Amino acid sequence: RKDETTNKQLHRDEVPGLRGLPVGLQRLLQEELFTPVITAHALFAHVQKTDPELHQELCAIALREESFALGTEIFRIGKEAAALYFITNGKLSYDFANSQEHDLPTRVYAGRWISESSLWLSWQHRGRLQVISPLAEQIKLELTPFLDCVEDSPSRYAMRKYAGLYLKAALSMYAETELSDLFGTPDVAEQITDTIRSARQDAETLAKSFGTLLVLFHADEVLIEHAFWAWKEALRGSRCSLVRVLRFCLTPRKSVPRMKSSVLALRAGRSWGSL
Repeated sequence: RKDETTNKQLHRDEVPGLRGLPVGLQRLLQEELFTPVITAHALFAHVQKTDPELHQELCAIALREESFALGTEIFRIGKEAAALYFITNGKLSYDFANSQEHDLPTRVYAGRWISESSLWLSWQHRGRLQVISPLAEQIKLELTPFLDCVEDSPSRYAMRKYAGLYLKAALSMYAETELSDLFGTPDVAEQITDTIRSARQDAETLAKSFGTLLVLFHADEVLIEHAFWAWKEALRGSRCSLVRVLRFCLTPRKSVPRMKSSVLALRAGRSWGSL
């Protein structure tokens, strides 16, 4: 709903009556508000279908609404990136630091997201994002609560896989110095997520094949993605025996798929190298 005097979208925190609602109902309202926006991104649409609990946690904890007036600087060159921005209203201008002298700033409109690299890579902003319309609004996915939600989620292996493929796509499409905050288009997200979906389908087939034995070995909580990587490891060694697969299923994995060396790297610390 919009404020008729300012044409500004009323945010949840600005409606006093909502604050007194039960927490469960507030979470449902947040999910209703944020889902149409974030599921425009293929990965988060996949999460909504395959891990609804994580989707609900992201809506309740990691996402928030923001409004900005004309001229507001959202981020600047060199600042440590810590959020993915879904633009929901207004118009912004992105000025890439490494653009050619004759290049004009890129216009960013509602329906687009920007700074996806902040979720997956060790990333500092490579340009300046500024509001150029009377009003701009966005939904912000913040890095730290995002990692908190993912850390204990069944989807953490899929997220790790996505991060690795995202880095690989970035390095294959651009020279490192040419990569901007705009990387991570819907096409890129869809292609990477398709790989995740295919991996999940293969893993489900594997899990069904070994389901009874996994239960007998008290491995009923083994994640589907974990089983898939066990199968891949077994194939890589050309020894796809049942004992080998079970050994890998029951041994925690602590590494992500290897990527070629580059200045550009996956986020370190409590993120994709360690989850």
